[in-house]
Amino acid sequence: MKDLELTKEEQALIDQWLPFYRSLADGTREPQNRIQKHFAAVFQGKASDPERTTHEIAYAKYLRQAAQDQERRRIDFEEEREQRPKGEFGNREDHKKIRRQQTTWGH
Repeated sequence: MKDLELTKEEQALIDQWLPFYRSLADGTREPQNRIQKHFAAVFQGKASDPERTTHEIAYAKYLRQAAQDQERRRIDFEEEREQRPKGEFGNREDHKKIRRQQTTWGH
């Protein structure tokens, strides 16, 4: 498995160029040279060869790291949600019913 940790140099590229990378990858920016065209092709799934420039490698690692972080957050959320007490205070409909009763009792 490839190391997902960005080097200092790769992180510096991400910090400086991330909006540019995204716009090339999603097609909102038109590539201006062959290097940018290859970059766009790689991240649009149209390149026959994998990432090869330092910019492509940095962005690929960034995307893999972001996907892994998102999956980790999803799992953490699911686990936390499963640990919450269920039904201890009723559900949303119970709450609405109680609120309706409280408003009619005061009048």
